[in-house]
Amino acid sequence: MADLLNILVLASIYGLYASGFTLVFGLFDILNIAHAAVFAFGAILAMFLVTSSMPLWLAAPAAIFGATLAGVLIERVAFRPIRYRARTAWGHHTGPLVTSLGAATVLEGLETWWFGIDPRHFPEGTFTDFSFQIVGSRITLIDITSIGLLLLTFGGVWALIKYTRWGLEVRAVADAPQTAPLFGIDVERRIIQVFALASALGGIAGLIWGLAFNMASPATASQVDMRGFAIITLGGMGSVPGALIGALFLASAEVLSVLWLPSSWQSMIGYGTLFLMLLIRPQGILGKKADIG
Repeated sequence: MADLLNILVLASIYGLYASGFTLVFGLFDILNIAHAAVFAFGAILAMFLVTSSMPLWLAAPAAIFGATLAGVLIERVAFRPIRYRARTAWGHHTGPLVTSLGAATVLEGLETWWFGIDPRHFPEGTFTDFSFQIVGSRITLIDITSIGLLLLTFGGVWALIKYTRWGLEVRAVADAPQTAPLFGIDVERRIIQVFALASALGGIAGLIWGLAFNMASPATASQVDMRGFAIITLGGMGSVPGALIGALFLASAEVLSVLWLPSSWQSMIGYGTLFLMLLIRPQGILGKKADIG
């Protein structure tokens, strides 16, 4: 039971992070490398605000808003200037990848300058230590909050994209950005909104990471960036439900491998599983095969 709980909490963090990552890729075919830095910024900012005497119930939404704002600024600075060069290989693939890598480096540098390189922590007693026992396992309020936020946020984003007019307009922008304005759709506004939503998901994931592990620093981004890429590749590039399945898969592999193997093998087991899966199904679990030609 305890191992299952650890898997669900870790999958909640990975799932929220990867959902924002794959949302941008699935809609706009952009691999936003800076998303990991936004994740770390949300965690560090929450800890900074709480240690500055701000209550958690105010610091949490402020940190999520800060992560959202950081994501929007990255979109305006790193992606918008080259968006309309999509007819070239630079504008469509290489440019966004390089500029997002540069944005990630700049944001991590700003985090180091502002917050310092040392890990930060929440003060003792920041979050209630209420817990209860189920089948001999101790379940804390943080565990319930993590899993509940994943389910509520994931369900809300899925419904928003699939069943609302806003989601229809966003999908129209993704499919035909040149044609969408003819139907009265504000393309730039929808792109900003999607980046804001994805960054908010990253900020929520960072906040849960901070509450669950009580440690975050600018280097935290490097702990999740490749995991996020592995998750969305495993689940299917661009698939939000696939991100959730990939998160559960990777979290299970990491948690269960520690039971029988040295902890130093944790990453090898996770990425080895990804490698084997891609040999069998290169498009991922819920991905679709690309039409060539």
